[in-house]
Amino acid sequence: MKNKKTIELQKEIKRLKSLLIKDELTGVLNRRGFKEELSRILKEVIFYKIAKETRKKIPRKKFLIKDFSVLFIDIDGLKKTNDIYGHKAGDKLIKTVAHIIESNIRETDFAGRLAGDEFIVALLGSSEKDAYKIAEKIRKSVETSKKLSEFDKIQPTLSIGVAEVTGLMSENELIERADTAMYEAKHKRGKNNTVKYSEIS
Repeated sequence: MKNKKTIELQKEIKRLKSLLIKDELTGVLNRRGFKEELSRILKEVIFYKIAKETRKKIPRKKFLIKDFSVLFIDIDGLKKTNDIYGHKAGDKLIKTVAHIIESNIRETDFAGRLAGDEFIVALLGSSEKDAYKIAEKIRKSVETSKKLSEFDKIQPTLSIGVAEVTGLMSENELIERADTAMYEAKHKRGKNNTVKYSEIS
């Protein structure tokens, strides 16, 4: 039977391990945690694509993900929010956006926070077309959220880039594609937009 000190130590170890992969402010995965999970999933996707192209027999019991896309999400106006309302309000905006993202994706998907105003979402089993629909749902949810109505001088919105795994690529390459599409949405199409990487590549 475990004594009280052992149980408390195990709880603390579990908490510290969670801090290594979770973003403290929002509770979603941090950069490290997201990239580790993304790397694992990509191996499954690539295994399937190679097997399909080479016509190799795929083990029946193997868990396979045929389609896989990511969303790169940037909050429009976080700096202005911090300047006008203060950093506590900025943190509230970030947490609210994180909550909206998580409430619009499935349990099999996962989200991460890469930096201050940047989020990334992995959508398992989603083609670029499917991912675009989810991205638009998230974008419109933020645009119309009553929880963000207090930021009336800013009217926070999202710029989103969508990218799908189309061949052999690393997690960094996939993230860069989604980031490129987000840049197009934010800096070339006037923010509050969703852009697919295939449209600009």
